[in-house]
Amino acid sequence: MARLFRMRLRLGPLSMIGWDTYRHGHGRMRGTVLSVPVVDRRGGAFDTSEQVTWLNDAVLMAPSMLLTPAVRWLDGPDENSFVLDFADDGRIVRAEVLLDACGAPRDFRTDDRYADLPGGLVRTRWSTPVEGWVTRGRRPCFTEASAVWLLPDGPFRYATLKPIDVRVT
Repeated sequence: MARLFRMRLRLGPLSMIGWDTYRHGHGRMRGTVLSVPVVDRRGGAFDTSEQVTWLNDAVLMAPSMLLTPAVRWLDGPDENSFVLDFADDGRIVRAEVLLDACGAPRDFRTDDRYADLPGGLVRTRWSTPVEGWVTRGRRPCFTEASAVWLLPDGPFRYATLKPIDVRVT
């Protein structure tokens, strides 16, 4: 299983170029500003967090990736949700997927991600609410999604994603 996510984040007048990856059970976050490394994180918490991100991307962008024995489908608490367990490299991560009236994902929630808080890495509830869906060509695509930490002080939205050109290979 692998996920390679290249990103460009605007930081005022500068941009950070980053790679968010999950390969062979290991996660890593790397980023540079003006070719200077500013982040390079890996290890157990990142392995788990990136495994969850692989699952999230599969749900929102490439659901055929979920058709593997490594992913177990479970009933959700009601008819508008389901639960996924994803086993890889000896770890299992779990997420609940909430569905809209048309059966498309409207949110992805998990407790298996780590937030980098002032006190260090803390396992924290994470959510990716989806604003809506359109069809591009013959393929459904979300119009906008957010990445949200559900912290004790309230939700913290740290990213908004608006697909421009999605390529799944």
